[in-house]
Amino acid sequence: MVSNSAMPLSLRLGFILGLPGLVTILGALPLPFVTTSTLLLLYQCIVLYVALTADQRTVLLSTLCCFFGFALLQTLPMIDLGISAPEETLTAVLFVVIGLLAATIATRLRSQFASLQEQKEFLHQQLELSQELYQVDDASPIPALITRHFGPLFNHAIRFHLGNIEQGGKARQQLSWDFLPGTVLKPAWTQMLASLREQIQGTLMQQAAEQARKEAERRSDEDKLRTSLLSSVSHDLKTPLVTMLGAATSLRDLRADLRGEDADELLSSIIAECERLEAYIQNLLEMTRLGHSKLPLVLDWVSLEEIYHIVEKRLSRQHQTERLHLELVSELPVLHVHAALVEQGLFNAVDNALKASRPNGQVLLQVRREEGMMHMLVCDQGPGLPASEWERVFNPFYTFSLGDCYDKGTGLGLSICRSIFRVHGGDARIIDAPAPYRHCLCLSLPLPDSTPQTTDHDDDDDDSSHR
Repeated sequence: MVSNSAMPLSLRLGFILGLPGLVTILGALPLPFVTTSTLLLLYQCIVLYVALTADQRTVLLSTLCCFFGFALLQTLPMIDLGISAPEETLTAVLFVVIGLLAATIATRLRSQFASLQEQKEFLHQQLELSQELYQVDDASPIPALITRHFGPLFNHAIRFHLGNIEQGGKARQQLSWDFLPGTVLKPAWTQMLASLREQIQGTLMQQAAEQARKEAERRSDEDKLRTSLLSSVSHDLKTPLVTMLGAATSLRDLRADLRGEDADELLSSIIAECERLEAYIQNLLEMTRLGHSKLPLVLDWVSLEEIYHIVEKRLSRQHQTERLHLELVSELPVLHVHAALVEQGLFNAVDNALKASRPNGQVLLQVRREEGMMHMLVCDQGPGLPASEWERVFNPFYTFSLGDCYDKGTGLGLSICRSIFRVHGGDARIIDAPAPYRHCLCLSLPLPDSTPQTTDHDDDDDDSSHR
């Protein structure tokens, strides 16, 4: 259909003058099959066609042209608007009335059809918008999405934004809009805007519920981490305490028999373990504050390469780290994390893998980046775990035994590991291991949107020895 604003002037003149003129010329020709009734039907067809394709004003002018053409050339006296025969006068009047009725009905039908088309387009855009809103985590891009989908439908005459309103003593967001100056508000727009507001309100409520759920999970993870770390004092502090006690006892009992360098080595060991003990106790004290205040984790920029070398050095005191291989699928990222906690989580994961592997079993630490996340896969060649135990081993104090394949521990290592990574927005989970490994722990951390620098493993010769 041709709209009022889009119809060219030449087409309007063709409707108004051209079609009635052609029928009038046809009636003036001496054709035996062209009668007065035939001409009136042709005039009526023209009026109906114009009513279905043009605006109401064009229909009215076309009807008048048809009337004048019939009165001038098809009635007596000729070339005169007067009509002598009463039946012809009645016919002409009925023709005008029918033409006006047809114009009114056609205009209404066209308006309803255009409204249905707008509603169909509106529903289509609503569906596409809902699919995009499902992937949006916060409300900030919503006005831009609405403008992109519904701007053409509203002739780009409405500006959308999110405003704050008070409800039940709490502030919440609501979709609002402003009309540009000179905007003519269509009747259907009011209902469309109300429906759009309800849709966005549902999305905002869903986002608020999801954020509340994530916040509750974060607080739960913080509490679990705090509890697990406090409960692990006897487990994780045992090694440095035993080392310091043994070194100090040797210095006391064997001082006369020790050479100078041996004594220095024992003193260095005591100092190193004291520093490690001090750092770990500081972390424990810091974690006791989680859940009792709103203080966040103290995050800092740290290279994953630096964390790995510290973990490797700690592991070398208990294991043969030659069995540990570092494989980099992508460059080592710079993380925005609590370095000491992430170090402890990675240490627990690799320590468990080395303990689970046979004396000559290899352990693989594979680092990869994927969709804004960093994944560290800790794979070992131990006996593996049945799938039914994959989730249970993360429960505090849960231990799993398979004959003499596993050393029975306290059941806190993986629990602390998962809590540490979850409190940073990541996760720790067991996945299917790649061949030839039989067990694989995936540690995930979110990557920041921007980093001050990256550590390229191609530029560090030290990494090559761990691949």
